[in-house]
Amino acid sequence: MKTFVKRLMHKISRELIIIFTKRRRKRIVLVVESSSGSNSYALWKNASKDIRNRFELILYHDGLEEGKGIAHFFEKYRLLASAQLIITTHASYKPSRHHIHLQLFHGSSMKTLGIMTQRNGEQIFTLPWKDVDYIMSYSETYTTFLNAQMLSE
Repeated sequence: MKTFVKRLMHKISRELIIIFTKRRRKRIVLVVESSSGSNSYALWKNASKDIRNRFELILYHDGLEEGKGIAHFFEKYRLLASAQLIITTHASYKPSRHHIHLQLFHGSSMKTLGIMTQRNGEQIFTLPWKDVDYIMSYSETYTTFLNAQMLSE
């Protein structure tokens, strides 16, 4: 019961943060989840001067929420809510339908991406990244693999 209440309070808090935070049209938040295979970091690091002059690029290092406190929670969601575009490599963040989420992904698409998993011997199908607007594709072959592994709604 305590976990349910905590999740509910987090959800309500996130919604309030989104409502009361002004979205900045030229703000792009690039989320780095880990130092392993972070395409978000590489994109931020290699952004041209022209892009940096036209947009406000913010590199945000995401981590475990445990033990970081309520201030960190508010800071994180206020930053995400203030962006027009959120770019990630692994995580999925889309505060509202007005935000744009670009998933860069990482590695080849030979993985099952979570749609064909088994738990306790039972086949479970989930839609990975259901809140993602765009997924970066490296080639037509890569797009074919991704499409084969995604389920349509």
